[in-house]
Amino acid sequence: MNIPNILSIFRILLAPCFVYSYFIQHESDIAVMPAAIVLGAGITDFLDGYVARKFDMETKLGKILDPLADKLTQITVVGCLAVTYFEFKILLAIYLVKELSMLIGGLWFIRKFNVVKVSRWFGKVATIEFYIAVLLVILFPGMPAYMFRSLVALTVALSLYAFVRYIIDFTRAKKIK
Repeated sequence: MNIPNILSIFRILLAPCFVYSYFIQHESDIAVMPAAIVLGAGITDFLDGYVARKFDMETKLGKILDPLADKLTQITVVGCLAVTYFEFKILLAIYLVKELSMLIGGLWFIRKFNVVKVSRWFGKVATIEFYIAVLLVILFPGMPAYMFRSLVALTVALSLYAFVRYIIDFTRAKKIK
């Protein structure tokens, strides 16, 4: 157990905290606590990877915990927002298919080649945009519809782009091995 792994576990523990705070503060104009939790999850997501690489603390466990925390955070947040916004129901369906496919593919890759595939730049970009988009939606629930739909559309587009790129990488790696 090291600092990056502790940060990933902390991020996993933030997911139920987000659910509780989102539905408790959902009625208020500005949901500060859910936004703070999303911000905290985003910061710890960045920090765990940075610390792991910078201080040579990368572990196999960390390569599993980090994406698990990402998936849990994203699906939890999108699931909560889907209760309030129809557009997030679409995003939730996409995330569930994407993440389940990547989980199955990643587990197969680990079993077959004993290698954990790490995230790539396009996944990181999609994750950063995700955090920005959901923060804005949570903090500004009354934003104009065109802005809201643009944020959701960009999140969908980047998520689908990352998914396709991961499929391509997975297929290429499978052929090389």
